[in-house]
Amino acid sequence: MGSETGVEDLRVMERLAVVFGNEHCGVSEEMRALADGTFSIPMRGFVESLNISVAAAITMQALTREGRPALPSARRRELEARFLMNSVRNADQVIEKFLGND
Repeated sequence: MGSETGVEDLRVMERLAVVFGNEHCGVSEEMRALADGTFSIPMRGFVESLNISVAAAITMQALTREGRPALPSARRRELEARFLMNSVRNADQVIEKFLGND
């Protein structure tokens, strides 16, 4: 089950989100329906599949090999803030306390 789009082809895409699924469950049907497409990583010899961490490492290495254009600083701050909001438990309460809006 391959794709005509190879991992190296992803490098030319301006905006990109990469989703990986494990060998047991793969990617959910909902995520597949939302995706614009798939890509494949070439394998040689008797290899039939790659461990998810290996596939992720190969993909990230291919995407960053020669660097990617830097994000504008405002967009970078926005993405960092979104990441922090999604990764800190009760982030809204932390912000309220920090701002003194109790």
